[in-house]
Amino acid sequence: MCRALLPLFVMISLYITGLELPTSSLIKAVILTCVGCMLAAYGEVNLNVVGLLCLIGNFTFEAGRLVLLQVLLVGHEFHPVQGLKLVGPAILTCLCLSSLVVEVPRMMKHKGIEIVLDNWPVFLVAATLGLCVNLISLLIIKMSGSTTLKVMQAAAVMY
Repeated sequence: MCRALLPLFVMISLYITGLELPTSSLIKAVILTCVGCMLAAYGEVNLNVVGLLCLIGNFTFEAGRLVLLQVLLVGHEFHPVQGLKLVGPAILTCLCLSSLVVEVPRMMKHKGIEIVLDNWPVFLVAATLGLCVNLISLLIIKMSGSTTLKVMQAAAVMY
């Protein structure tokens, strides 16, 4: 539920960098999302300082990533496919390296690679849908901004 607070970080980051001046309706949507998140998380007594610091670090880097994407897509008039072409190789490299370290040893131990090979059409459809989600996200950033994307994602998480 704390991920629903990310639109606030994104909106503040875009305002600080001068990329976006939030409208009153956007501020209301972000505040409503944050209040809903806080109400849903009310009463959580297992607060961990390390977890909180990781969450704040995650929010900061995610907001920075979205600010940079918005600079490319809106400020430099990049097409969303160009944006995906620019960030895709870096994302693929990070995911492959982390997968090799974390997931492949467990997959080898539990015969997970056989599951992937036996069900390759399902994994191909999942990969295609992931590509579509990334393209749509970049289109939303280009057309209406990063804050709108995060408000939509937070609303989807809450409901």
